[in-house]
Amino acid sequence: MIVVADTSPINYLVLIGQIEILHHFYGHILIPPSVWEELQDQSTPNSVRNWVFKSPAWLEVRSLSGAEDPALGFLDRGEREAITLAQEFDAGRLIADDMLARMEATRRNISVIGTLGVLRNAARANLLDLPEALSALHCAGFHVAPSLIRSLLDEDALGHGRPECETQYRERNPSFDVSPFPAALPSIGVWRVEKLPANRGRGCLYWVGTQFRGISRCLRKRLPEEPR
Repeated sequence: MIVVADTSPINYLVLIGQIEILHHFYGHILIPPSVWEELQDQSTPNSVRNWVFKSPAWLEVRSLSGAEDPALGFLDRGEREAITLAQEFDAGRLIADDMLARMEATRRNISVIGTLGVLRNAARANLLDLPEALSALHCAGFHVAPSLIRSLLDEDALGHGRPECETQYRERNPSFDVSPFPAALPSIGVWRVEKLPANRGRGCLYWVGTQFRGISRCLRKRLPEEPR
């Protein structure tokens, strides 16, 4: 199966020391030139830049054979090229965190998984301790709705017979709190959610934005709860 990766999952998996999971599950990973450039950008953490500079043989930079689809212009360059590369090679999986990119890839019948989905699968395969991995991800600056973290911890506790999972996570992350998030608010992958004052929008709005490399977007759609 051909697998293409965007910038964010590689960045965060390197930061938490779990990048080899990609090799374990997928063997060979393709990335477009723009993703490699983003991973080498001066704003990228040194540990990530160093890893990419000496990246293993299973990570391959592959150029696009054709022009980018103009319809992808609303995405960043790395995301545009990752989706285009996945289409060109009829990839069986795209690894991406950005919600707009994931939604567009799904619309184009490309199977998508994100950082959280990779970690969940690794925990199911007993390759890592999920509370520990999520704690490291939190410390690395990965923003996610607390309700989704709790959902993942509940699932992991049920699967491993460890009802203390959420307690362990709270001990490692004292600031963890689901109370600011209403029950009806969807869980949304790498996205951070902040309630806006009523005078900054019509009624009660929620700002939803990616935090990777300072990128932000505003959505008003209900987003999928399943961490894939």
